[in-house]
Amino acid sequence: MPATLVFDDLEAVIAPPGGYLEPLAVTLGPNHQANDVRLVFAAAAAASDPAVEDVAMTPDPVTGFTAAYAPAPGFATEGVYYRYLLASDADTSVAWPKPPGWRYFFWSLMTVRGVDPAIAPTAGRLTVSRTTGNAFCTISSVSAPGPGVMVFFLGTTTDLDSNWPSWAASVGIPATGGWKNITSTDKSGDTFFAYGNEPSLAVFGTEFASAGSTGTVTVPLAQGAPAFIGMWVFLPAAPDSSSTGSAITETDSAGTPSSATGTDPASVGSPIVETDSLGTGFNPLAGYWISDPYTLNGDPVAASRVIFDVVTPDGSTAVVETSINNGLSWDVATNYGPVPRLREGDTTTRTVLARVTFTRLSAGGGVPKVKSLKVRIGCTVSADELIPTFYGPCDKAKTKITPGSSGGTGGGSGGAGVTSRGGGLFGGGALVKVHATDPSRLIQLSEWPQVFTGPTGISYDQLGKAMVLDRRPNQTLFNQFSSDHTVDNSLLVWGLGEGGNPWQNIRGVYTSIGSECFYDVTGSFNSRPVPDPRRGSVVWDFDHTVRPVIIGLESELDTAQIVNGWVIKGESTSSKNPVNAYAFNTDPASRYNIFPPPIGIGQRIKRKTFPLAQTAQQCQDIADGSLNNSLGLSNTVTIGIVAHPGIAVGDIARINSPETGVVGRFLIQGYQLQDSVVDQMQLTCFRQTDNP
Repeated sequence: MPATLVFDDLEAVIAPPGGYLEPLAVTLGPNHQANDVRLVFAAAAAASDPAVEDVAMTPDPVTGFTAAYAPAPGFATEGVYYRYLLASDADTSVAWPKPPGWRYFFWSLMTVRGVDPAIAPTAGRLTVSRTTGNAFCTISSVSAPGPGVMVFFLGTTTDLDSNWPSWAASVGIPATGGWKNITSTDKSGDTFFAYGNEPSLAVFGTEFASAGSTGTVTVPLAQGAPAFIGMWVFLPAAPDSSSTGSAITETDSAGTPSSATGTDPASVGSPIVETDSLGTGFNPLAGYWISDPYTLNGDPVAASRVIFDVVTPDGSTAVVETSINNGLSWDVATNYGPVPRLREGDTTTRTVLARVTFTRLSAGGGVPKVKSLKVRIGCTVSADELIPTFYGPCDKAKTKITPGSSGGTGGGSGGAGVTSRGGGLFGGGALVKVHATDPSRLIQLSEWPQVFTGPTGISYDQLGKAMVLDRRPNQTLFNQFSSDHTVDNSLLVWGLGEGGNPWQNIRGVYTSIGSECFYDVTGSFNSRPVPDPRRGSVVWDFDHTVRPVIIGLESELDTAQIVNGWVIKGESTSSKNPVNAYAFNTDPASRYNIFPPPIGIGQRIKRKTFPLAQTAQQCQDIADGSLNNSLGLSNTVTIGIVAHPGIAVGDIARINSPETGVVGRFLIQGYQLQDSVVDQMQLTCFRQTDNP
């Protein structure tokens, strides 16, 4: 079987060097060995001036590297470069004559072990297509000439030639085709965030056992209309190897003869000696691998486990062993068993080694592989980890005396005792109950003292920030999603009447662009597009089968929220000509279309006015989003789990409870966290069923 390629020493960068001709290091990586292949992906361009849009790196190709793909070497930065490493190799660097304001910069390094040294890697440019508004792009098929790994390099940036929405988009990993994340920037790859709009880079690959093609590849993206830079490289896998020794040489020799005198003289030599010899040869039928040391994080040892997944074709073996004495002796490990001879309470062992010994019957036989190997060691060390669960001012306090009873602490001198929860040793005679709210309550209570006129010519998220700072000048933490919607010359005015609610006004600003705003547990004011459980990364997995974590579950389906037509009207406070838009479900394949039964369910139309929507495009975005989130039954699920203060409203959870019919992705809309770790935590989760 061909070799399994191993990727290491990975790097993905989208930030260009700071200064003019500042070098960027081409590092070999700490884990490289001779004959490894070092890959470099590079792509960069200037901002807007066509005369300087193409920027060449110096040198091109990188010193000591070969260009697998470079359409304009010495003129434009775009290419894939590789080098078969030598033991004597040293780090190099490249630089760019950097103009002001780069359009994009993408850079990635990686070391690959197991590449065929006799076949050069091939590379080229990806053909990427995308329809504005879709949460995915497609990549045209690329051919793989034989066994090996196909690697895609995909970056996104703002498209200066496109209309709104022209921001960049975070990049996910294709769901089919066996693609795996290799290295990516934040909010892309394995950390894909479906609403990320910063320049992003993802490098992912898939393995081929023989010649074939990738087929059309669908890549998840955040919504928008980015510009793409995409390249591919195919790394051929090294084949099985075998070698033999030199021919066996046989030498017969006799010692020096001796003579005897007499009537019957004879000569007798020493005994004949036969020597067989074989030249030095490499044995391809056995080998081993030793891990880096697993360091214990404290003592004494509390528990340990060895977990591995090996593939052993007929006639081959892969034996996993561990050593607790730095390799002086080895013990065979059992899958999912403890580390041999590492006893509970051990305070002297500092590291553990793992070794895998491979054997096969013949050079042409199947090759054993280790797909994964984990050594987990738990030590009796503990530390308090504080997770913030709330931030905000206290607005009410209640004090009361609780009568004493068994299981509580008795009062002295006739005073009442306090019944502790479930019985206990502590009490003081009085119970103080404190109520708190988040900072939005302070904004709500701070009515507009005079008319507030919103600035024009700024984005809606900046308008919301200005309104927050007007009511809370000491607010310093903001974490906002940037909006391309800009307040036009129409004046937006609040506080014209008595009893206004500034917090409601601020929420209305974000609602008018399909977003939401809230305070988090750190006191930061946040805004973002309304989360959609169909997109984005799953944060929590709640299972009721293989690894049960659900204590109780209740599911409710409701038809009341089914709406198949929206009419949106925009009426900014000074707009002379209100704008409007509509969206209807006319898809005959949908069971919730507006056509009469039996084709659909008839018209279920809803009208809504947004006072802050100033443009027809805003109204259309609101109408489209409202329709998309109102098709199907509303499914509200309440589950009980072991308390976990790290769960946040807006997280996406995957719930698997087949016996109740609840299987899929849900949005966590709220939770109740009790004051005791023994009480379960109640989560309220929501999704719209049958939503295309």
